[in-house]
Amino acid sequence: MSTIPDGRGVRRIWYEFDEIEQIAADTLFAADLWPDRPGRIDVESLVETYQGASTDYFADLDDSILGYILFRMPPHVVVSRALSDLALADGAPLGLRGRWRATIAHEAAHIALHSRLYLAGSRTPGQPAVRCMRAELEAGEEARDWREVQANMGMAAFLMPRTLLVSEAIATLDATGPAFLPLTPTGAEARGLTDHLSELFEASHQAVTYRLQTFGFLPDSRQRRGGKR
Repeated sequence: MSTIPDGRGVRRIWYEFDEIEQIAADTLFAADLWPDRPGRIDVESLVETYQGASTDYFADLDDSILGYILFRMPPHVVVSRALSDLALADGAPLGLRGRWRATIAHEAAHIALHSRLYLAGSRTPGQPAVRCMRAELEAGEEARDWREVQANMGMAAFLMPRTLLVSEAIATLDATGPAFLPLTPTGAEARGLTDHLSELFEASHQAVTYRLQTFGFLPDSRQRRGGKR
């Protein structure tokens, strides 16, 4: 990790992809949230207990904003009421639950990766609040703001840690016979694997697909930027 000036002369943090993966894994281990076997990560406990953030999961926000973080001591994490009401309702579909969990994990990634930019005493203070727009969060590594690119990468690493996801994906494919990677995205193997991992990690199909593309299980036409946007 290093800091570099952007085009406006403001300092920004430069992370390599593997650094973000390692930070997420180390954070989960330190928080005692690394599961014994691949499965759902308790991102609420990560934010509330380990990172010590105050939370408001039922804030009245503009439809374009899924959540935001206010960098202070302690940090304050806010999630849209509209999203929470839908995701926490009885029988809510996996896609909505996954989006809600992704929003919390995204804010957890901001805390893990970007707190040093905003807290009192920083040499490069920025705005104390970072709003996470729906379009930016859903864009993954194609987000326009470098902080959102990094937070999206951290979100994925918190929800589906690399070693757990890869080991489960390999075991799942091995159980059904030989598979040739990358899988055909529309094929039965790819669909079955995505469904299984989505349920196991309680993540959206879109998030799982990005993760499978990242590690070579599915074709990936995205330009890799490693959080260095």
